[in-house]
Amino acid sequence: MNMELLEQLLVSGIVLGSLYAALAVSFGIIYSTTRVFHLAHALVFTCGAYAAVLTASTFGTPVWVAMIVGVAASILIGLGIQAGPYTIVQRRSKDPINVFIAALAVGIAGTALLELLFTASNRPLTGFPEHTFVVGSVTVTLVDVVSMVVAWLSILAVGLFMTRTNRGRAITAVRTNAGMAEAVGISKKRVYLLVFAIGSAIAGLMAQFVTLNGAATPSMGLRYVLIAFMAVFLGGIGSIKGAAVGGLALGLITMLTGLWVSLDYGTAIAFGVVIVMLIIKPHGLFGRAAV
Repeated sequence: MNMELLEQLLVSGIVLGSLYAALAVSFGIIYSTTRVFHLAHALVFTCGAYAAVLTASTFGTPVWVAMIVGVAASILIGLGIQAGPYTIVQRRSKDPINVFIAALAVGIAGTALLELLFTASNRPLTGFPEHTFVVGSVTVTLVDVVSMVVAWLSILAVGLFMTRTNRGRAITAVRTNAGMAEAVGISKKRVYLLVFAIGSAIAGLMAQFVTLNGAATPSMGLRYVLIAFMAVFLGGIGSIKGAAVGGLALGLITMLTGLWVSLDYGTAIAFGVVIVMLIIKPHGLFGRAAV
């Protein structure tokens, strides 16, 4: 085995897995609380990237200002989707498949609109320091390091918020028993908006680093949201720790497959591992049958 390649792929897997972990937490907190398969999360992710790119290119703002605008845009889009299409559909029908169809429709329509407005061309986000660190045989960029740190700080912040604050405990109450939570005065509507705000903020934040490493495209969010969804189920629905571990595992598996086959097969192999794991442990690594 080529040890230098192993070391590089391992570090790259941790960087990628950190991104997946944060996105899994962002998707998981929404899904486990609302039971909405929020496929339009991909649009929230993409809009955050485009908002940052357009802010930087139009107004010439520093990259960190553009990134903040991008996160704010993601929050607004996420809240708008929940307060608009999802709420309207939920009022008219209790069937969850209708909300799923609404999510699919919003995602497809939003992606088409972005492509109509900005075409399918790549739009990079520039201005971030382009430093590269070399440690032995491992090379990593400043963007990678910062994205990894921000991802885990975001996960830690969500974990602390859920366990140390009244609003976090309200989310847990609604997730566990929405009817009982409403009976004691907790507003399910406000909790839903809160989890959409949290999840959208993390999605928008991670979108900035994906764009810094590549470029914004109309369909960029779908792949990441599908991986986040798989990570949530791998780790266990309702478990922040599980979502984070699941995302990290998928990132490592994706990159480490490069030791034996082309990295092009990495995502497919990671999904295959998830399927096998769920057959063995249907409720995920940290999930419980009661969840």
